[in-house]
This record gives sequence, C-alpha cells and structure tokens, in this order.
Amino acid sequence: MHNYGVFRQKSGYVAVVAFLFPVLTYGAGDYLQNYINTAFQNNPALQAAQKNYEAENARIAGLGTLEYPKLDIGFYPEPIELKHGKQVAEFSVMQMFNWPGTQGAAQTEARSMAMMQAAKVQSLKNELAMKIKSEWNGLAALKKTIEYKKQILEIQKRLENLTVENLKVSDYSAVLDANSQILELEFELESLQSEMQTGIASFNALLGQDPNTEISLADTLFLAEPDTAKATENPMLAMLNAESQSYKSQIAMYQKMGSPMFGLGLQYMLINKLDNMDNTGKDMVMIMGQITLPIWRSKTNASVNEAIHRSEAAQKYMLNAKNELEVQKTQVKRQIELAKKKISLYKKQVDLAGSKHKIALQNLSIGKSGLSEVLQINIEFINYQIKEVEAIAEYNSAVASLEMVYGKNY
Repeated sequence: MHNYGVFRQKSGYVAVVAFLFPVLTYGAGDYLQNYINTAFQNNPALQAAQKNYEAENARIAGLGTLEYPKLDIGFYPEPIELKHGKQVAEFSVMQMFNWPGTQGAAQTEARSMAMMQAAKVQSLKNELAMKIKSEWNGLAALKKTIEYKKQILEIQKRLENLTVENLKVSDYSAVLDANSQILELEFELESLQSEMQTGIASFNALLGQDPNTEISLADTLFLAEPDTAKATENPMLAMLNAESQSYKSQIAMYQKMGSPMFGLGLQYMLINKLDNMDNTGKDMVMIMGQITLPIWRSKTNASVNEAIHRSEAAQKYMLNAKNELEVQKTQVKRQIELAKKKISLYKKQVDLAGSKHKIALQNLSIGKSGLSEVLQINIEFINYQIKEVEAIAEYNSAVASLEMVYGKNY
C-alpha cells in the first residue's frame, strides 16, 4: 500500500513516493505449516531416520523367539552290528533354551534402542522445522529487500536526471557520484537476486523437492509468537536417556547370557531288522539333555564392563547436553531481546524519516527545499525499512531456535 505525492516542476510532473508496508494477504503461519508438512513427508534424512526406527521396532519381536532347533542326520556306509540288528542311520534334534529372562532382557534393550531412534526422528523434525522457519523468513526478508532496493534504484536514477538538468549550477563530479551509486545499486541487486536463487534451491532441498520449485513468500513479515506450549523433553536429552537405558539393559542381558543354556532333544536310531533272524529288533529312541558350562567368564565380564562404562558415559553426555541446552536457551533469549531492540529502534527511525519526509514535502510545496532533498529522505526512509525487515527476520529465526531448544513437539 503506497501513498503518492505529486508536484509540478519545469520538466513536468514528478511522483514522490512515501513507501509504507504493504498489507499482508496470507498469514506466514499458513505458508510455514504447509512447508513443514511437505518436509516431514519428503525430506530424505528424516525418511532414513524413520526407517531406522521401524527397523529397531521390527527387531524386538525376533529377540523374543527361541533359537532354531538343531537337526543332525547320520548314515553309516557299513551298518553297525548291534544285538538286535544293524544300525544304519541316526537322527537327533536338539532345542536350546536360554537362561530364564535372557530374551526379555534382549527385548528390553531393543525397545530402548527403538526409543532412541524415535527421539532421533523427533530431533530431526524439530531441527528441520527450525531451518524451514529460519530460511523462509530470511527469503521473505530478502524478497522485500530486493523490492526496496529497486525503489531506491529508481530514485537514484531520478536524482541523476535532476543533477544533469541542473548541470549548469552543479559540479560535474555530482553526476559521476550519481552514476557510481547507480552502478553499485545495480550490482547489489544482481547479487541479492543471485542470493535469492541460491536460497530457494537450499530451501527446496529441505523440502525434498526440485531446486527450481517456486516458493510462496508472505508480503509482510510480522513478529512470530514463541510456541512452547507443546514443548516436551528435548529430543536430544530423550535420545541420550534412551541410550543410557539401552546400556543398562545390555548389562542385564549379558549377565543372563553368561548363565548356562539348557537343551532338550530326541535321538532316533534306525535299525535294519532284516538282518535279524528272529526279527525281534526295533528302532531305538533316546531322550537327550544338554547344558552349557560357562566356565570361562572373561568374554561375559568384558561385555558387562563395556556396557557399564557406556551407560556411565551416556549419563555424562546427558548431563553435558543439559548444561549446553541451558546455555543455548540463554543465548537465544538474548538474541530475541536484541532483535526486539533493533526492531524498536528501526521503527522509530522509520517514523522519524516519515516525519522528515512530510516536512520536506511541505517545504517543497512552498519552494523552501528542492526535489532532490525529498528524494534523498525517501532513500533514507526505505533503508530504515530494510533494516526493520531484516531485524524481524532475525527475531523470527531466533524464536524458531528457541522452540527447537525447548523441544517443541511436531
């Protein structure tokens, strides 16, 4: 939404623009939520983490089953002479059983690993949402900056024309200065547009879509409200806690695995009764039992000690992560406060520049000031608007970081 003031000069009518923020037609929250949902569906890194979580869940059921039974089959090239005939073959089947509780401990360890992967998925979601919000706000601010720079370029060109028109009473160096400023602005605009293209490609990579896909950006940036109502335990802490629990489960599992295993089976001996004259021979069946003797404990003790040390390490990592998160919260809160102060400062400067603009217009109407002065104030006014937009984007990015640190649940 723009206000225009028109003044008559010798060369005709000249439009002097007081640039105001345009009206927002579509909420930033709507754009962002759509892009976050798209990223959650398409982002390859998130999809990979989700598959790892599903793999860990699938592993749980397998750990609750028995080992495969062992079947042994033997044939004798020359039958063995027995009292009631000749043994020609032997079959045996054996089923081993773990010490009671071993399989349950293994499943508990697998559940902890699945919880760790679930926390990793949530952590990636939070990080992805933060990046999308931050980059989208940066792109929206960049879009507005390009628009404002184009407006400044038009004003600079008008100033150049005015300088040329008044060349008789001006220093020729002023024309060169105007040309230099125009060239600098044109280069700056080209750089900003290149930065926009790179930023769009990077943003599309987060969404898992074609780099050239068009991105919808809001016309105006407003201050985001921190949303920590859905905050739970930070996923990083949840992941480290689950890791620690998995090592504790491993301790119990290795201790159980170091206990004896029991086996029950059957042995069947096939007797060739045709060689027995009285035909009284018969096949033989024998019930078998088996037990392992865990005499050598070095391997079991090493596994238990390893799990103990890793569990303690995970606890230390979790404590360190808590301390780092507190530091991050403090830093992000300071960033938010600093961005607020910047926004307040630039709003005041925009208001002051607007007041100066009105006074300059009044002076121009009564001949107390020239059009070039009004145009220079316009440039000052637009530059403060650029700074304000950049500060709002900085604030919104800091808010997104705060939500991630607090562990907002998506």
